[in-house]
Amino acid sequence: MKDIVKLEINTPALSFYIEEGGKTALRKEAGEGIIKITEAIDLLQKGLEQVKELMRKNGIETYGVVPSVKYKNLSIFEKEVGDKYTTSNPKFIKKSKREWADSKKIEEYLEETGELPDNTVKNERKKTLVIVKK
Repeated sequence: MKDIVKLEINTPALSFYIEEGGKTALRKEAGEGIIKITEAIDLLQKGLEQVKELMRKNGIETYGVVPSVKYKNLSIFEKEVGDKYTTSNPKFIKKSKREWADSKKIEEYLEETGELPDNTVKNERKKTLVIVKK
């Protein structure tokens, strides 16, 4: 992984690119402003992903887990993403725009019976580091 480089934002240039990007509807060549801004966003997103990866790695190496941290206006924590269960049992399926396993019902059933419902498996979920700005 590459070291994070010093970030400098040229505010007058950014203002220029915003202005030029706003003229895109009027002049085709003014799209350069939008291109420059999206390139900067891509660079910042890549940098943030590197920071999250390093925080996760260092947290696990130091503490055995990724600690939750609160700064002035930021909360940083790890959470699991993705469906917790997969099922084809219609009693345990929620429907909306898509169908998915109703984790709450499955966990209630699991607590009552000590086993998962028929045709249900617990998924391995990916952990991700989340940074929330308040």
